[in-house]
Amino acid sequence: MKQLQIDENKARSLFKNADPAFKQMLIDSFGEKFFSEKIVVRIKDFDDILREAGLSKFPRRDEETDDEFNYRKAKLITKVINEGWTPDWENGNQAKWYAWFKIGGGFRFGDTYYVFTYSSACVGSRLCFSSDEKARFAAITFIDIYKGLLN
Repeated sequence: MKQLQIDENKARSLFKNADPAFKQMLIDSFGEKFFSEKIVVRIKDFDDILREAGLSKFPRRDEETDDEFNYRKAKLITKVINEGWTPDWENGNQAKWYAWFKIGGGFRFGDTYYVFTYSSACVGSRLCFSSDEKARFAAITFIDIYKGLLN
């Protein structure tokens, strides 16, 4: 008898589109809690972001400045935490959340805001989140990366 081994990231990936029978098999193997755990609970640091993205490292590119390197990291953080959600810029009723930082007297997280149809140069469209919870979590957990991007 051959045995199939699936790591946790692959199991989560397969679970999203699995038919009911395969979903049940995955639940039997990993537990129901495993598949219902929120992304903001699973992620603790950038290594967790890399693991969720299926990457082992995040190399710096030749001639890349600090802000460019941190921007790539911020885009990956956003992609992972959004779990496949991407903003629909044609949908004016869809809230798109982003973190707001205060620079001056030290760099710190200020708050989160959302945008429907309003467009502003203060937030990059690739750094929007699907919820206030996710935007707030990313800003607080990865504040050093955002600081490196904005400073």
